Amino acid sequence: MNWKFISMLHWTYFNKGMSLTYYIKFLILLFGVSSLNVKDTLYLGALYGVASYILGLLFFRVGFAEEEIEVNNFFNRFVREVRKKFK
Repeated sequence: MNWKFISMLHWTYFNKGMSLTYYIKFLILLFGVSSLNVKDTLYLGALYGVASYILGLLFFRVGFAEEEIEVNNFFNRFVREVRKKFK
């Protein structure tokens, strides 16, 4: 595996974690705007970034990504027709 693949893999982990915890960033924004405490807001943002990466990593390692694809395939008419044809 080359460095491009590894970097894109880590980027995918982070993005998946961010998409799973989408609304938490608005709570951090609300905290930062209401308290005007920049230091604590930066700490919360950094913690959120690390937690998003870990959650995305677990999402792929545990096998939820494959199940997500299967759910998408369940509702995809093309996949249904292909599966029906090859049965």
